[in-house]
Amino acid sequence: FFSVSNVEKDTVYTINIMNATATFKNQLFRRIFRFAMFSTVSESWTRLKTKPTIERNFMFDGHGNRLFTVSFKFRPAYGGDTIFLAPNPPYSFSHLKARLQHLKQKYKGQSDGPSPKPDIIQETALSRSPGGNPVQMVTITDPGPAEQQMDKKVAVLVGRTRASDVASSWAMDGFMEFLCSPDPVACALRRNMIFVMVPMLCVDGVVAGHVTTNDAGKDLKQEWKRPSLAKSPEVLAVKHLLRTLVVNSRNGSNEVILFSEICGMSSRRNMQYDCCRNGVMTANVYLREQMLPKYFSEILPWFGMSDCRFEVPEPDAYDSFACVWKEFEVVNRCDYAVRKTPKAECLV
Repeated sequence: FFSVSNVEKDTVYTINIMNATATFKNQLFRRIFRFAMFSTVSESWTRLKTKPTIERNFMFDGHGNRLFTVSFKFRPAYGGDTIFLAPNPPYSFSHLKARLQHLKQKYKGQSDGPSPKPDIIQETALSRSPGGNPVQMVTITDPGPAEQQMDKKVAVLVGRTRASDVASSWAMDGFMEFLCSPDPVACALRRNMIFVMVPMLCVDGVVAGHVTTNDAGKDLKQEWKRPSLAKSPEVLAVKHLLRTLVVNSRNGSNEVILFSEICGMSSRRNMQYDCCRNGVMTANVYLREQMLPKYFSEILPWFGMSDCRFEVPEPDAYDSFACVWKEFEVVNRCDYAVRKTPKAECLV
C-alpha cells in the first residue's frame, strides 16, 4: 500500500508508480481497475472514481525489460487526514480470525435442553505453516445424526494461495457469511452438503507481507504436485485431507463432488471456471464438470461461460485443480477464479 499524510481538503493529489511492469500495460487494467482508498478520519475504504493512466518511461528492470509509470489521482475529503491506497482493501490473518469468531458467535447453536446444539460452523487448525502460523480449516453444514451426515456430499474450497491475492480472501469471507445465513438457498445447501474450506492457505505470506511465498520461500500455487513437509506443509495437509475424504467417499460415505481453488487474479473482465474435462463418454459423467459453470452463467450476468476452460492438463501441470483431477479423480474438479470487475465488486 501507499500512504500520504497531512493532506489538504479538496486538493487533487497524483501518485506515480514508476516501476510498473508490462503487466500493467494491459488495456483491461486501464479500463476497469480502481485503487482503494482508506481515510483515517472516516475509517472506511472506498474505490477511487478516476482511472489510472499508464505510460512508458525511461527505466528498465534487471532483465532489460521496459518499465511503465502508473498514475492515478485522488481528492481527500478531510484536511490533516492520512490516506492509505491499495489495489484492494487489505484482508489480514487477524481479520480472518476475528471474522471466524464473529460467525461462530452469530450462528452459535442454541438449545432448550440440557446439552447445547452443535454449531453450523466449526473451526480447527489443519496444519502449521513453516513460520509456525496455524492454517485454519472451516467446516459448514447443518448438524444432525451421523447416518444423515454420511449421506451428504462434500465440497472442498481453498483460498488465498498467494498472499497478494486479497480478492480471494474477500470472496471466501462472503461465501462463508452466506453459507451460515438463514437464506433459503444456504439452508438447502447446508442440509445436503458439507463445505470444507481453507480460507487462507498462504498464511505466512499474509503475516510477513510476502507477495507469493511462505516463510520457506515456496510459492504454494506451484507446490501441488510434490509438496514438502518441511517447505510446503500447508499444501501437504490439504492433499492429505482430500485423500481422506476421497477414501471415505469410495467407501460409500460423503461423496466429494467439488474441489475449487478461489482465485482473484486474472486479466479477463468477468468470472469463470478453469477445470479439467472428464474424457468419459458415459451418460452419467459426460459433461458433468460443466454443469456448475453453466448454471452460474444463467443466473449471474458477470459470469462468462465462453471464458471457461475445460482441458486435460499436461503431464507436468502443477496447478491445484490439475493435481486433484489426476490424483483423486474428483468429478467436478474446478479452479474457480474471481474476477476484479465492477460487476463483481460485491465479491471483491
